[in-house]
Amino acid sequence: MLRDLPLRPTARSHKANRLRLERIRKLSLFRHRGRLSSEGNSPLFRGKSIQLHKSFGFLLLGLIILRIAWRLGNSAPALPDSVGTLERRTAPLAHLALYAFQLALPLSGWALVSVSMLDIPSMPFNLFVMPDLPFAQSDAAESFWTAAHWYLAYAGIALVALHVAAALRHHFQLGDAVLTRMITPSSGREGE
Repeated sequence: MLRDLPLRPTARSHKANRLRLERIRKLSLFRHRGRLSSEGNSPLFRGKSIQLHKSFGFLLLGLIILRIAWRLGNSAPALPDSVGTLERRTAPLAHLALYAFQLALPLSGWALVSVSMLDIPSMPFNLFVMPDLPFAQSDAAESFWTAAHWYLAYAGIALVALHVAAALRHHFQLGDAVLTRMITPSSGREGE
């Protein structure tokens, strides 16, 4: 079913994921830094920014689930001949880590709001109430999931930086088409 899609989502999904993650990062930084301003101290402002942060998190979760479903039904493009044995072995592990991060980060955020003692419902883009995960509410659980969400965010930044560095290495040092293939729609030339 997903295999029959007319377009390969690889190039578009790289760009879309990057943009979504950047928006969530900016919103998160804005939300935390906004507390220093008079507007940021407003409960209404904080509530809206938190709901928007959660909305993008749920959107990212849904999109990465679709991306993983598509990936399970389609094989990865062949790596260029310039890729060595070590890279051929580590590239799938790096991609697995990126997928795991993209699942773990929004799931940890969902767990955080589910165990929060504040009991504020999550309303993605004010369309519906997202049910909480079946976890017990407690201050200890909230502290755990807050830390998990925070550390996963920084681990994700490191993974994305590593991914970007590898892509730039392929483009500038090895001179192959890996980066081009990631940022432009496929024209059917898999072996470049």
